[in-house]
Amino acid sequence: METLFEGTEKMILIGMLCSLFVMVAMAVDLVSGLIKAKQRGDIRTSYGLRRTVNKFIVYEGGVLIAIMIDVMIHFSHLLYLFRLNHIVGFPVVTCLMGVFLCFIEYLSIREKASDKTKRLMTNGARLAMTVLDKEKLSEIVSEAIKKAAIDNTKD
Repeated sequence: METLFEGTEKMILIGMLCSLFVMVAMAVDLVSGLIKAKQRGDIRTSYGLRRTVNKFIVYEGGVLIAIMIDVMIHFSHLLYLFRLNHIVGFPVVTCLMGVFLCFIEYLSIREKASDKTKRLMTNGARLAMTVLDKEKLSEIVSEAIKKAAIDNTKD
């Protein structure tokens, strides 16, 4: 049994470090998001925190799966087969996953509160346009113009 797991100790340790780095990046993003919400005057609700818990499960689950993939690659000796002897024992998939997830968190942290507000408003406008059909929208606009014209002639 000892020979089966030989060489995986370092891989699992590096994988755990990647997992820790992703967790720290998520914590920094959470604090940054709370600060952005305060700047915008948004109410901080449990919904946002629940999304963070879901994100934690998905991200850390992804890192765990990447660790398992690296261990399976190690067991199957695929790196020897592809003549990649110099990276045997290094969790390539896990490190790439960790870098990718930390980069996503970096982009989220870098995003300004005003950009987030603009994006939310644009998404709201798109949603409103899909809910209202064009004929109904033009009818509402023409009625508003007629009403405004009538109100102006009364003054």
